[in-house]
Amino acid sequence: MIATSKKSAKSIDLLIGPYRSGKTQALLQRVVQQCLKNPEDGATIVVPSNRYRTLLEERLLHFSRGLAVNQASQFRGFLGLRVLTFYQSCQRILKQYGVLKRIVPDTLRPSLIAHVLSRLKKQGQVNTLDAIAAFPGTPAALLDLVDELERSGNSPQQVLGRLELTAASDSQRFELAKVYQSYWESLDQIGYLDRRRLAYKLLEVLSDRSQQPADSLGFFAFDGFDRLNALQLHVIDAIANHTDTMLFSFDYLEAEDDKEVEYLWKEASFVELKSILGSKLRFIESARSSVEGKANSPVVESFSAPDRYLEMTEVASRIKSAIKIGSKDLNKFLVVARSLEKYRSAVESAFQEAGIDYFMDEPIALTALPLVQFLLKMCSLQLNGFPRADVVRFLRSKYFNLERFAFSERHIDELDHCSREKAVLGGEKQWRSALVDCGRDDLWQSLKKVFDLLTPAKQRGTASAYIHWIEDTIGRLLTLPSEEEFSDPFVQWEQDTALAQFRNVLAQLLNEQEILSRLSHQDETPFADFHSRLERLVERSNFQQQPRTKDYVLICGAELAPNKRFEQVFVAGLTEGEFPRHSRGMGFLNSDEVEKWQRFGVDIQNPRLNPSFESALFKSLIQRAGKRIVFSYPLVEMSGDELTPSSLLREAASLDPERVPFVHAMESMKTRPNSARNAVATQFWQAPSRQLPGVFLGNESITALIDKLAEPLSMAGARNASGIGGPLNGSLVDYVLAGTVVVPIPKYFSPSSLSDYGKCPFRFWMSHILKIKPYEEAEAGLSPLLLGQTYHSALELFYKGLLAEHLSITELSDEKLTALVEEVSKEAVALLNDYPEFHKDEFWDHRYQEIKFRLKRLLKAERTRALERQETFTPRLMEVSFGFEKEGAYPPLKITQGQAEVLIRGRIDRVDIADQGELRGPARVRVVDYKSGSTPASANDVLSGRNLQLPLYILAVENAILPGSQVVEAEYLSVGAATPFGKMEFENARTAHDVKQMISATKTNVVNFATAIKKGEFSVKPSASNVCGSCDHKTVCRIAELNQSQASESGGDNGTN
Repeated sequence: MIATSKKSAKSIDLLIGPYRSGKTQALLQRVVQQCLKNPEDGATIVVPSNRYRTLLEERLLHFSRGLAVNQASQFRGFLGLRVLTFYQSCQRILKQYGVLKRIVPDTLRPSLIAHVLSRLKKQGQVNTLDAIAAFPGTPAALLDLVDELERSGNSPQQVLGRLELTAASDSQRFELAKVYQSYWESLDQIGYLDRRRLAYKLLEVLSDRSQQPADSLGFFAFDGFDRLNALQLHVIDAIANHTDTMLFSFDYLEAEDDKEVEYLWKEASFVELKSILGSKLRFIESARSSVEGKANSPVVESFSAPDRYLEMTEVASRIKSAIKIGSKDLNKFLVVARSLEKYRSAVESAFQEAGIDYFMDEPIALTALPLVQFLLKMCSLQLNGFPRADVVRFLRSKYFNLERFAFSERHIDELDHCSREKAVLGGEKQWRSALVDCGRDDLWQSLKKVFDLLTPAKQRGTASAYIHWIEDTIGRLLTLPSEEEFSDPFVQWEQDTALAQFRNVLAQLLNEQEILSRLSHQDETPFADFHSRLERLVERSNFQQQPRTKDYVLICGAELAPNKRFEQVFVAGLTEGEFPRHSRGMGFLNSDEVEKWQRFGVDIQNPRLNPSFESALFKSLIQRAGKRIVFSYPLVEMSGDELTPSSLLREAASLDPERVPFVHAMESMKTRPNSARNAVATQFWQAPSRQLPGVFLGNESITALIDKLAEPLSMAGARNASGIGGPLNGSLVDYVLAGTVVVPIPKYFSPSSLSDYGKCPFRFWMSHILKIKPYEEAEAGLSPLLLGQTYHSALELFYKGLLAEHLSITELSDEKLTALVEEVSKEAVALLNDYPEFHKDEFWDHRYQEIKFRLKRLLKAERTRALERQETFTPRLMEVSFGFEKEGAYPPLKITQGQAEVLIRGRIDRVDIADQGELRGPARVRVVDYKSGSTPASANDVLSGRNLQLPLYILAVENAILPGSQVVEAEYLSVGAATPFGKMEFENARTAHDVKQMISATKTNVVNFATAIKKGEFSVKPSASNVCGSCDHKTVCRIAELNQSQASESGGDNGTN
């Protein structure tokens, strides 16, 4: 409980006034005077954070240098002066009283809350929270609430006492208070305190007369606190009773003086400050005349940009222009956004391109560093079953010690190739089988040594054993690049720090386990659990970046902007929802929850959730600008979503968003490019033939870049000049005619290969002549290809079974049909074992049930359709091949036109014969092709040759498989949708003419395509604008290099009717 000391009250000098009015300077002067006058008494400056501590120490250093000059360099520093954060000061005072308390690591506290929830659930005390108790984010959300309850100055007993008077005992509020109480009990059980309970303990000690020390606590000063909670104020009040002198600085103006409404969000803190500190306060107002910048208002500029990248490019360009005209000191520039999260890559791109030294003041996440990623992968490969792709990437890492395991880069390439060919998914068994089958048992033996090292001797044990295994593995497996390999010392520092921080995380894990063991009394834990906790610790860990130079442009989030004056300030990202943030809190701390707690007498309101905070923060950034302030915002998010300009532009900056000029960075770079590359890029953005302005031609960097680009630009220009059918655009016609190139023409063409040529000749060249296909990583379950094969096999077995039993599908009952589906599904799935790329996954049983479901639905629909037809067709030929040189195959389809003859081969899924027909002689036929999807081919696709499958199957049946027969209809049958589509009906009066036209066009296209292939015509010439989207080679053909007229010429139609 909050206790107050009965010792006689001492005064607190409160230095109060607006921002940047000299309060900190006045406070430091008083502190320095105290240190110089009574150095043996000591002095403590209490600050809110380590970040502010660093800033204050820099000001003290500057102050001391001034003293050294004034005292003829005899000044050596301040004896007994300490700068501590609030909770560091609490801990130090407790030590003075002989009270030593250990602080529980923040990373462990969510685990404590999870333990509390589990215990309360077993005791039946969690009802309203039961539904979310197991969610991963619940402990963290509850911990946020616990922190706010602690800050409110209310102990669990006080909160429960209020709720007993105002709330039902089975309400959620009561359960939350029970969690708060049990959390404190858990801390007591393990003998630790969190940081806020340090403050409670200090209050307890300071209120105990028996522990009062004879000496005063000395001189105390508090600076940098922009808001105060009740717990902090009670501690300050208690400390004041034991000090000789206390100073406190606070930025605030009363409502009548706060014309810009900058301090409204701090009003609650100020009211509570006066309420708790009461008569101790002695107000000392700062002089208004000392407020910086009142005399000179900065020039206000604004612009909008297409996106964040071009917004930052324009910011960098303006800073570079300012540097050129005299602003040489980069430290006088500040670039700020509400949050840097969305700007990180844009800032790096723009400022590196401009060659401007900059520093993004944000921590480096450990998970973002390659070395830490490698170490986490090292710990998880065995747990994940040694996945193929992960193993290969791990072995290719620059941190992997190749020499120790007798590996070379060539060996890794061979291992990669072999495992891909054998469709290795993962696991030692598959790796061994693949490498032995490839005749590389030596590679397997080397890889086995790596796997053995990455596999702990036991899968469970103590945290100490787990960390010992990790350290041992790091020592044997990790290799760090030598200093000679680092061209940038900063990169080496970053790597060394990352390794040290990772080891700090291991130490945290060990410490956490030692603490948690006091609650669970569990000796051994599965290593998989340790790894999960290790990953969480690493995800939460970071370290502060360091500037690469002393002179740099500072780029930071709005709340981290230094409280000092800059010549030029750039405020970016001024869009609604971003600045101002429309935050109402989250989880158990949203606005509604806070109001409910207040109704129960518990004030946990965070001043920063006050609606006026965002406006005040924005105005404070304006006040930091000395000569110029520039507001900017992007119009479109990188995802393509449109953005709305911030209301702050109008409300706080008096700008009309509709009149904010739009700036396209490429336009502004016409006259002020920020790099040689941008200067040249702007030239080509305007027009490839335009010349650079004369002022740029003498620039060495631009000249060097133009020389470097000369050859590729010449090639691109020649490609455009040669036209679509030119040799630089894929056409080999001239080389084939000259005999310098021989194209290996296939003896047989397939419907799919010819359709690819109809889509784009270059696509045919890549896929069917060079036989290049993208590699797809093996994955558990069924690939779309294997799934289609499974459906085909099952349907083939089903209809062959009916033929063998002389049955028609119309004669099958539901029970019989279901039984047959069960049988053929089982046989079809058994065939998958012949494919090395097939691996069952944990969802295999569900996938198998889905296969049977779709087959049964399709066959029932086929039965219904057969019963409704006037003419009965019976499936007689399944998976019928033509043109293949094997026993039982039908001859190829021959298409002739003049002297040209083209041989076609393929496989038709199903050929149905009308009941009155026979297999030999005249017969009425239906051709069926199974498809997993149901996207129909348009008439244009068939006429242009982009989809030749059904027409060629029709011709194959009538001319090669059942000569003399008549195909009366053909269709695609969707297994997924259980319905036919894309029908071609010869006896339908509405469609017969069009179908015959398609058959005629198909014959012509086949001959024309084959002739062009023999000539070597493989130009990048897509026949429709939509075919590039599904092409495997769209990154190779570089169609974007073609000028607009040629690109439109090659694009053809859009593939629709």
